Amino acid sequence: MGTRNPDPMSDRGHVYADYIAGELRAEQARRLKVEDDGKAIITQTLSLLTAVLAVAGLVGAWGVDFSPTARNLIIATIVVLVLALIAGVLVGWKAKYEATECKVYDDMLEPSRWREEEADARHDVSVLNVKAIGPLRDLNTKKAWVVIGGHVLQVLGIVAAAATVVHLALY
Repeated sequence: MGTRNPDPMSDRGHVYADYIAGELRAEQARRLKVEDDGKAIITQTLSLLTAVLAVAGLVGAWGVDFSPTARNLIIATIVVLVLALIAGVLVGWKAKYEATECKVYDDMLEPSRWREEEADARHDVSVLNVKAIGPLRDLNTKKAWVVIGGHVLQVLGIVAAAATVVHLALY
């Protein structure tokens, strides 16, 4: 964190600092959205799994003898839905995000720092924000891919469940 002598007539620093701060806020909001999507996957998948198990239990209670194909389809449905649940849990898994060390805050509180140019302070805070954005964005992107995978697994589970119902109806 150093001292520069920017043109006092320029407000580029405000524009840069505002943009960087906005990007950090956007990534923080994206993190919350992606983690909410992971929770939704868990809720939806538990509902699907409950329905599949209930139907399988009812059909079994009616004395229907499951063919090997029907049994395999039910098992595939359950396995795929459990994998979707795992994806939802992984998205919500708390990971280490980049955070500013407390020593940096202590440095900012030094009285001599408060006499620096405003542009220097804006720059220093922007540097810290940029350091936080990169890892946050990378982790958000990875979690977003897991969310997509969870949704694909849900669709596969629904298809397998539907195939089971069709098989049981036809045979």
